[in-house]
Amino acid sequence: DNAGNHYFPGILKRALRSLPPSLIKRFLLFFISYLPRIRVFRRAVGVQNVNQYTDALVANAVALADRQDIDEYLDAYIETARTAFEVSYQDRLGEISKPTLIIWGQNDLTISNKVRQKENKKIAGSFLVSIPDADHVVQLDQPEMFNAAVARFLAGATAIAG
Repeated sequence: DNAGNHYFPGILKRALRSLPPSLIKRFLLFFISYLPRIRVFRRAVGVQNVNQYTDALVANAVALADRQDIDEYLDAYIETARTAFEVSYQDRLGEISKPTLIIWGQNDLTISNKVRQKENKKIAGSFLVSIPDADHVVQLDQPEMFNAAVARFLAGATAIAG
């Protein structure tokens, strides 16, 4: 996961700290649950390709608005986002000593390729795999390529450890 591994724009941090929770919740519901209903806006939730997996992701996002506990769910989501926005582990990536696979969707609008390349350089022995025609949810956009990359990595890690 990328939480704590990149810097968020200051405006997002300030908005989460200063805007009323009710306004943040309305924005989140629109962004997460209503906007993806329009096929052209699915990239807003990190989906590049429309397939059975991304359709399921979007269906779950759309159903979010109908949850009985939506208010509590959004409270937890906001608290998690506030924590993620305040934490950075950039200066500790060099401490990772285990084989590490970094998979990035080339069309990811959320995390840039520069961030992934920096992570790859900071983690000794890490492997960066860039998946074409994929956005933020690489494992759903390109499941075959994602699974092949993980299988190759695991086979190599097993060979190294064995």
